[in-house]
Amino acid sequence: MSIHESAHAVTGMATEAEIRELVRHIADEIHDPCSMAIGLNVGLAEMGLIREITASASPEGWRVRVRIRLTSPGCQYFFSFQEQLETRLLAQDGVAEVRVEWDQQFDWTPADMAASVRKRIEERSRRQPSPPG
Repeated sequence: MSIHESAHAVTGMATEAEIRELVRHIADEIHDPCSMAIGLNVGLAEMGLIREITASASPEGWRVRVRIRLTSPGCQYFFSFQEQLETRLLAQDGVAEVRVEWDQQFDWTPADMAASVRKRIEERSRRQPSPPG
């Protein structure tokens, strides 16, 4: 039995693409606190904070590596994101190891958010009354 077949037997997930999709789904269950502060619950993948996801099959299960970027150098949420993502992924059947790393490039812009999120922010801005002036 190959490593891939062995990992599939453990996880029920046949491909790395399925694992990457699982990671994105779970990452979107973890909401960015800054988005919550403006009344929107936006997940990490939707925010464009997931830089890279890799997964490799092993006899024990999938070994997953996730690189997260932050919106700015002053953002202090990496360790919270790391802990939540590692805990949630390790709770999945067939995931044997998770490593969440901080991508130190500060190149995030609002354009990196999913189009659906940008639209929600725009709609929310239109509904808010303008300050008196």
